[in-house]
Amino acid sequence: MSYRISIGYNSRRTNINASLFNNSVPAHSALSAKNYNLFSQQFRITLARRLSVGHKVRTRILNPVDKQMDRVEDKVKQLQGK
Repeated sequence: MSYRISIGYNSRRTNINASLFNNSVPAHSALSAKNYNLFSQQFRITLARRLSVGHKVRTRILNPVDKQMDRVEDKVKQLQGK
């Protein structure tokens, strides 16, 4: 059984959220009649502030990264036949 519970606040400049993820997987022993449960749990708090970038950062870094990501996305679609 898996579940995730989260709550948060989002605005133009900030993001604050907390989430709880719980996972339980049953496992059967190959050597005995015992059964096991594997548990995993995460609790995460995120505090984020959005930053404004200048023209130089946008043209020298962000735009080339966006172009490369578009090329990768096009290649993936081409391989999937879409």
